[in-house]
Amino acid sequence: MPREAQDLLDPVGEPAGPGGAGPLIDRSTDQPGLTRRAALVTAGAAVVGVGGLAADRQLGSGSTVAESTARSGLTVLDPEAVLHLVRRATFGLTHVLLNDVRKRGPENWLDDQLHPDRIDDPIAAVIDTCYPLLAGTAAQLQAAIPVDDPLRASWQLIEAAIARQVWSRRQLAEVMIDFWSNHFNVTTPMGPTRTTKSVEDRTVIRRHALGRFEDLLVADAKSPAMLVHLG
Repeated sequence: MPREAQDLLDPVGEPAGPGGAGPLIDRSTDQPGLTRRAALVTAGAAVVGVGGLAADRQLGSGSTVAESTARSGLTVLDPEAVLHLVRRATFGLTHVLLNDVRKRGPENWLDDQLHPDRIDDPIAAVIDTCYPLLAGTAAQLQAAIPVDDPLRASWQLIEAAIARQVWSRRQLAEVMIDFWSNHFNVTTPMGPTRTTKSVEDRTVIRRHALGRFEDLLVADAKSPAMLVHLG
């Protein structure tokens, strides 16, 4: 099995406790733990159970965007304004998402998306558990990253970003996070930023993605990840 595939199935350790002391990953036990795939499957079911993101986005559901639009009687070229909004403000059209926007109204749905803290998003907590390195400081990452896997934090960042884009209910926030991550580009995975890029993602890009551009610009200009990247 390729190392990347095996890594997806590895048990995940617990994040460091308050104070940040000690490594973020503990692989000293052989006891079976929560795997990323199992956690995300469970979370997908939980999201649907609380009326969250569509069943189309669950792992293994087999549903596609084409099937979703077919059930709704619409096509991807339909000029309806709701479809236009969903295509632009999310990472993909689903049947349940489309019905949610229509039921609540585009204005109300968009207002909540602009204030992501209002949106209950249980998948976010699951992703945090699956990718504990993303909560660490640069110093913690330096201590926690295995010598034989120096880019582990970078790969966790990439995997977590994809997971959020697929399953998070805070879709507009994820769209803007992706946009600003590309605009303020810091190459990942890359050796020099292996302990700083995930910190930039958490404390700069995600924090300011829906805020003032000036705040985002100043924060990223001072970010160690950007300074190392430009240096």
